[in-house]
Amino acid sequence: MNIKELLTLKPVVTNKIGGVLSKAAIIIWYVVLVLAFLELVPLLGMLFDMNLSGFIFGLAAWLGYFLLARIACEALAALKK
Repeated sequence: MNIKELLTLKPVVTNKIGGVLSKAAIIIWYVVLVLAFLELVPLLGMLFDMNLSGFIFGLAAWLGYFLLARIACEALAALKK
């Protein structure tokens, strides 16, 4: 594996450890759900503190990370074993 392979979107990582991770995709998804729930607590603190701009930015970032984690877990689950 060289730097050129890492800069492209060739499935270097999934070829190496994808089979193992595809079996644990549902567990990874549940861990992501728990972490996402725990990340909502400080966001609600911002809302109660009347830090509306921080809350809106934090919520948008949280939704983006949550969406990327969902896409990654779906891709892992769809890998051929």
